[in-house]
Amino acid sequence: MQITNVNLIDCSESDCYIEGAALTDVTVDGLLVKDAKPLKLAGCVLNRVTLRGDLGQIMIRPRLHLAYRHLQPVYDVANSAAYEQVDWALDISGARGSAVSVHGIPSRLIRRDPETQAVMTLGQALEGRWREVDLTGTPFGVHTKIILETGVEDMVLAADYSSANFAHQVEKLAELRKAGCVLPD
Repeated sequence: MQITNVNLIDCSESDCYIEGAALTDVTVDGLLVKDAKPLKLAGCVLNRVTLRGDLGQIMIRPRLHLAYRHLQPVYDVANSAAYEQVDWALDISGARGSAVSVHGIPSRLIRRDPETQAVMTLGQALEGRWREVDLTGTPFGVHTKIILETGVEDMVLAADYSSANFAHQVEKLAELRKAGCVLPD
């Protein structure tokens, strides 16, 4: 399935799951997520997709649903080849609101806000220096465990604008950056 040239402004969704699609030139500017169920994109390939404004929780994952897991190798090869052809895949630099959780897209193809979003590589996760930073009150410990469990090359760690401790999360990103636990910007 291809989804192309779509602009969604101040929309809402409830329990939406997009799987195995190619999204090109898509902008979502404001998204209300109903029923505390995140918008999920699984096994999709993105090309010039922009998420900005106030957003509910969005999860972008490389893995297909268990029922389609037998097709995963085909999607992995196709998506990897597609990412070699794009200038940029995803722009989350203007995303505000709940957590936008992204893995499976090479970080070099993600436009982000360096103050509130950082990249941790698998090598940095394996080094373990992140354990020296108290990550209590942040999602970054969970994100690091995802990197270690899945073996993804890298992952964007994003402070949650909707959290009461957003400023604390931004401070922890700065500490991770200073300790060499995430890529410098």
